[in-house]
Amino acid sequence: PSSPPPPPTPPLPSPPAPPPPPLPPPPLPPQPLPPPPLPPPPLTPPPPPPPPTRIPEGGIAVLAGDSAEINVLFCLWPGDEAVTSATERIEWPPPLFGRFSPVFTAQPQIAAQCCAPSTLQTPHSGDCRRRATRDGSASGTDDDCVAGRSPEAAFAPDGRAFPPRALERMTYGDTVARCGALGLRLCRQSCAHQGCFYNVHPVYSALPCMQ
Repeated sequence: PSSPPPPPTPPLPSPPAPPPPPLPPPPLPPQPLPPPPLPPPPLTPPPPPPPPTRIPEGGIAVLAGDSAEINVLFCLWPGDEAVTSATERIEWPPPLFGRFSPVFTAQPQIAAQCCAPSTLQTPHSGDCRRRATRDGSASGTDDDCVAGRSPEAAFAPDGRAFPPRALERMTYGDTVARCGALGLRLCRQSCAHQGCFYNVHPVYSALPCMQ
């Protein structure tokens, strides 16, 4: 008799299912926006301007610019620190001012003039500085006028026309500062005929006033 057939081969087991793919990482939370830049620190405010130089209690005499003698036109007193013109204090022009020439018109703006320090008891015209270089030395040109040339200075003595030039409006305090910057001081004397056509102006002085 023949042999029985061999038993059937059992089926091979199915391969295991592949593992599921890894889950993607969760999304990152939204990042906060960076803070806005800080504003720049405030600028340091400039220091306040110094108070104006006060006029002394005894006042200061404003002189006629054309007089070889001390000719007081009017006085400035404490509280007059902003005054720059004779019209703010007296009727203009005063009698007899500007007698030196009928050609020019008396100008009410007060002109600044300086003088060199001196140990002499008697004032000397050589100390006058209506015109001064940067170191306070005397100058022979109206280009160096302490406060600019008077608008009355239209022509040179030889007939040449001067270029237009404005006289600076200067208070008593401005004049003290300008003279000090040049190593000079206010005058205690007449400086008539010393240039810049200040003869047609009242001029500041360091002379006190007597009420």
